[in-house]
Amino acid sequence: MELNSQDKMDATLREFLAKVSKDEDTSPFEITRKVEIARENTFDKSGCLKESQLVPIYREMVQNWIKIENMSGPKELVIFLTEQKLLNGTSKSPTGEITRIATMCSRIGLKFRL
Repeated sequence: MELNSQDKMDATLREFLAKVSKDEDTSPFEITRKVEIARENTFDKSGCLKESQLVPIYREMVQNWIKIENMSGPKELVIFLTEQKLLNGTSKSPTGEITRIATMCSRIGLKFRL
């Protein structure tokens, strides 16, 4: 959480701008424009960090790691996430949803019992 704090981001931006300001080939207007684009992509209108739709799913998977590792596989995890109201259960392709969840599991190293 510290890495994503507003103070940490402000300090990083200050350091970056100090370094860039010494570069004569860099346009201050271009830097300002890029910083504004980055800010819009990072924070919502109320100043909170934006989250992708997958963050709550990953959060649930990490918080319930042991329980999920004891599941039989991605299909059981999809049912669990649907019960937690993190998946709406109305996917056009149930196998696509299972594949997506299996991919997410492999990204964070979560394995199921065999």
